[in-house]
Amino acid sequence: MLSGRARAGRWWCSASRGSASRRCWTTRPGAPRAARWRARPVCSRFARDTGTGHLISAWCAACDGSDWHFGDLGGIITGRPDPSVYGTQLKVLAVGQDFKTVFQKWFDNSFGWHDWQVIPGPADEPVGYTQGGKFQMLAQATDTGDIVHAGCTTCDGSDWGFDDLGRP
Repeated sequence: MLSGRARAGRWWCSASRGSASRRCWTTRPGAPRAARWRARPVCSRFARDTGTGHLISAWCAACDGSDWHFGDLGGIITGRPDPSVYGTQLKVLAVGQDFKTVFQKWFDNSFGWHDWQVIPGPADEPVGYTQGGKFQMLAQATDTGDIVHAGCTTCDGSDWGFDDLGRP
C-alpha cells in the first residue's frame, strides 16, 4: 500500500519497529509528494525536473541518508505529480505539456514501470485515490472550471468512467 502526507521543511521517513510499513512526510509547502509503498518497504518521492520537464523519482529503504536512489521516468509534465496506490500498483498522475491532458504512469512488482497512459478529458491538478474497489481521480476541467471525476477498475484505458461534479 502507499500513502502520502504533505505538511508545512524537510522530508522524513520512519518505520514502526518490526513492521514493513513506513511513514513519510514533509514540512515544506509545495515540496515533492511522498509515498509509502508497503508491498516494497521503501519511501518514494516524485517531482518534475525543472530542466527537462520529466517525472523524476527518488526512493530509499533505510532513509537514513545512505541509500537514496534516483530515476528519470520520462514524459514531459507540468505541475506537481500526484502519487497514490491502487491494489498492488503505485500510480502517479501528472498533467502533460499541453497543460490539460492528464496521464498516469504506474509500477507493479511483476513488471516495473509501465508506459504513460492518457486519461481522457481536459483537466488540471489531478488527485488520485482508491475507494470502493476502484481507482478514482478528481481534477479541475480546463475547459469549464468544473470539478471532474474519473474512475476505473482495470485501468487499462478501456474502462474509465467520467462524471462532471460541477463548480467548486
